[in-house]
Amino acid sequence: MRERSSRPGRKYAAIPNDAMRDKRLSAEARGTLALLMTYSDDWLFRRDHLMDMLGMGREKFQRVMKELSDTGYVSLTPIRGDGGHMEGTTWVINDDPTESLKTRLSAESLKNRQPVEPTAGETDPLRIPKGKKTKREENQESRASAAREVLPILSEVLSEGVACDFIAHRKALRKPLTPRAAELIVGRLRECRDPDAVANASIMNGWQGVFPEREQAGARPGPAGGGYDAQADRWAYIAKHGTSEGWRRQA
Repeated sequence: MRERSSRPGRKYAAIPNDAMRDKRLSAEARGTLALLMTYSDDWLFRRDHLMDMLGMGREKFQRVMKELSDTGYVSLTPIRGDGGHMEGTTWVINDDPTESLKTRLSAESLKNRQPVEPTAGETDPLRIPKGKKTKREENQESRASAAREVLPILSEVLSEGVACDFIAHRKALRKPLTPRAAELIVGRLRECRDPDAVANASIMNGWQGVFPEREQAGARPGPAGGGYDAQADRWAYIAKHGTSEGWRRQA
């Protein structure tokens, strides 16, 4: 990764006396700073080259650069390319570290400041553009529209009260009726003698669909032929009375 040295406002190749006499700096840090100040503005360099020039290993070089950064003589600014990717670093060499430290301390104070409790007040209500509905309102209207379409379809074979009960029953099951589903149910209910009883049996037993085949006015031969079909008789009783209470198997 290439790195760049920049010395804004540099007019001379001279090295400031104050920097070389700064007691905060070690002899190695002063020598490194002096070397950095000899290079021209916008000079591109590599860390390996500087370490070779200074006769330092990587760890020692990093420690010295941290020393110069902490005292404000060197500021490191990342170079961002397209898309925000880091492409390198600009090293700003400061003759006077005072301004650099002020800027850094100001940034750190903003970063580390304690959060402030919000003042009491009223929150403005959520503003929705006129004529635009929320998702919830759209869903409610869609369900209401479907229910309005379903009721006339079911009312072709069911009484209005039972039709409304069946619509509410499907809604409670979280399986609301669509117009097409209502048409299929009506097609099945047309096959039975008492559609209301069949629909009520589905509501009572928590069934999603309707089962006209379970409607039975009385006893009939079993599936194998000849004999009493107790299951069919029980379903007939439920369809007629809306409950299995009171049903008794015939002897």
